[in-house]
Amino acid sequence: MQTGSAKYWTWFLTGFLTFVLVGVINLFLDDIPGSWDLTEDKRYTLPEAAETIASRLEDTCNIQVILSDPLPSYLDHIPRALRNRLEEFKEASNDRITFEFIAPEEESDEYVKDLEERKIQPANLPDFVQGKRVTGHYYMWLIMQYADQEENFHLLELRQALIKEAEFRRMLPFQIAAKLVKMMNPDRQGGILSEKKIPPPQLQQAFGKDATDGLKTVRQRIESHLKKPLDVNIKAGNPVPENIDTLIVFRPDNLDARAVYDIDQHLMKGKNVVILLDNHATIDVDRIATDYVAGFQSGKLKVRPLRHGLTEWLAYYGIEVQPGWVESLQHCVQVGTAPKVVNGRLVGFEKVTVHYPGLVLVREFDKDKDPTGLFNDESPVMAGLGAFCAAWPVPMELNADAVSQAGDLSAEVVIWTGEDSFVRDGKGDVMQIRYRDEADYDTPSGRKSYPLVVSVGGKFKSFYAGKEYGEGETKTDRPPRLNANGEPLPALPSETPRLDESIGSGRLWVFADSDFASDYTYLQLQRLVGPAGFSPDARTGLVLAMTGLVNAVDTLTVGGELVEIRKPNLKDRALDEKRIDEDKSSIRWQTVFLAPIVLIVLGIIWGIIRWTITRVPSPLITTPENQYEPPSDPNAPAKPEEVAAQPEGQPS
Repeated sequence: MQTGSAKYWTWFLTGFLTFVLVGVINLFLDDIPGSWDLTEDKRYTLPEAAETIASRLEDTCNIQVILSDPLPSYLDHIPRALRNRLEEFKEASNDRITFEFIAPEEESDEYVKDLEERKIQPANLPDFVQGKRVTGHYYMWLIMQYADQEENFHLLELRQALIKEAEFRRMLPFQIAAKLVKMMNPDRQGGILSEKKIPPPQLQQAFGKDATDGLKTVRQRIESHLKKPLDVNIKAGNPVPENIDTLIVFRPDNLDARAVYDIDQHLMKGKNVVILLDNHATIDVDRIATDYVAGFQSGKLKVRPLRHGLTEWLAYYGIEVQPGWVESLQHCVQVGTAPKVVNGRLVGFEKVTVHYPGLVLVREFDKDKDPTGLFNDESPVMAGLGAFCAAWPVPMELNADAVSQAGDLSAEVVIWTGEDSFVRDGKGDVMQIRYRDEADYDTPSGRKSYPLVVSVGGKFKSFYAGKEYGEGETKTDRPPRLNANGEPLPALPSETPRLDESIGSGRLWVFADSDFASDYTYLQLQRLVGPAGFSPDARTGLVLAMTGLVNAVDTLTVGGELVEIRKPNLKDRALDEKRIDEDKSSIRWQTVFLAPIVLIVLGIIWGIIRWTITRVPSPLITTPENQYEPPSDPNAPAKPEEVAAQPEGQPS
């Protein structure tokens, strides 16, 4: 039987030893990387696609983490989070990935000079020291080396994601995996066929003096994980270069028969073609000052008709292109304020709703989070985008019968417009940009869905199979080359025999819009929406449409793993505040109950150890041996069982 003093010391020692045990375990586990992802969709766990990419490494990949020590106080989580992610990549690669952390401030001057020669320089970042704002120079780089390839990544490219550890951990796998893909596929190459124009003098300060096609952002996004896209020129019969795996044809205009033939033959080589199509050029850099300023003010825009020359060729493969453009009742809307004028006097401001019927907006899910059916769930390239915005897209139809006759092909519509879409014939080449009152907008009665993105893949039969051009000695199996005046040119000595069937599986993607990929679209739409500001729907939808284009290029060129990694980022970006709050609440409750459960388990383990060693149970466990009873009355009669238990001959 324990006394009160013994019980006190038992409790004290138990609590003290438990505290010491927990402290020792924490010290032991402090440097061991690990995490527990409590989110429902496991958005902070290394994606399986990233593990697949890492497992494909055939040689050692060394990663140097060039990180200043210390970092600003609001970035002190970066070394820990970065080490954790790199450990995951190392495990997935079967230890083919190695890494080391290097603080340049502790290295020699020669080392710092070598970093400068490789364009690895510190960035100026603010911080607060003892309540005072200071600015320091900080290195935050990854140098990745694999075989004879080297790629650098500046962590500051993650922008706001750096500040929150969870966001940083979530965004990092794609960046590392993208660099691995780029180094493992040094020969994979993309190309862009486009028309470049010189900006007018009044806009050269904003756009530069060199001829441009407005695809700077697209090029940068592709170059982050593939080789820099090459500019392709097929004028005068020049073929598409052999090293181009995926050719992007941006807003084709005035393509002659020979240019279409060269695109066709590129497809016959088992390569890939992505066409960004338009019937009208809504935004041209050389027409901004002359046409767009007045058009934005009046709400009606004069557009330039395009003659892409691909109508018959696309129809042969089942993609029938119609004239005009598509508008929809599912479009971008801007809600804002505007001055209210009465009798010529400003009396205040009023709420206005401005509609942009040509900015067709398609959502993957409705407001109740149910699928709209406008995204093809079986196509992994676009599934997960959440939304897609096209500016005055081309009317298209998919003819399944034509597809079946053009080779061993499969075709699918990847994204549709809503059923409340209709076609404007484009007569007069004038677009109504916006309207406020429905009475000011004429809506046709015939409405239906139109394809926005179409994919055809497999083994193709050439559109030019069996065709001949010219007569007599000039007869040839392909359209002749033409000079600038449209006169025939002799055949090139390097011309190869025509391919009537593809020698390998290829794929043709057609987007019914090209404006979403152009940098000018973003700049000019901000003028289009006026003082109310850029429509959030338009901004998000256009950015996601560009992501869809990059997804297609990635899948065609290096496979679909990067697309799979990118999807959770898109999904999180599309989450509403309600879903975010639900996740936070769920995690909060799990952590509230987790701590007591851990302590209870530790207590049970400690109790078992204590019993095994001392055979003294915990004071919480009541047994006849440790149960405390008050002293009995000496004058009270003995209990029968006590009398029976006394030795014989001993007085009671």
